Amino acid sequence: MDISSIISDIDNQIAQLEAARAAIASINESSSATSTPVAKKRGRPAGSTNAAKTVKKSTKRVMTPEGRAAIAAAQAKRWAAKHKADKKAAKAVAPAKSVTPMKTVKAKKAAKAVTKKAPKPAPAKKAVSEPAA
Repeated sequence: MDISSIISDIDNQIAQLEAARAAIASINESSSATSTPVAKKRGRPAGSTNAAKTVKKSTKRVMTPEGRAAIAAAQAKRWAAKHKADKKAAKAVAPAKSVTPMKTVKAKKAAKAVTKKAPKPAPAKKAVSEPAA
């Protein structure tokens, strides 16, 4: 083989490779063009003229001593009314104490004493025989 024929073969192969590269590059470019677009970012876009509005901070609300006294008096009145109602309800609901007459207590004790077992008698001692003299 001749050097000139080798060079021409290499040039043919280079041309084929460049054509293949161009085809692949065009496929890649067309697929990126049809792919989903980049999602919008949240928030105000850069360079927007809509600046955040400054909100005036409200002043702290202060109660006058007279107002505070009026509220305290009203609350004390409510507490007193509730306390009175609770006391009245407790008095109405509370049952009367049941007192057991003394006779029934004594009768119960006597019944317990009868049902208890009588103590066992002590065992009898054996008679000891004395030696005959």
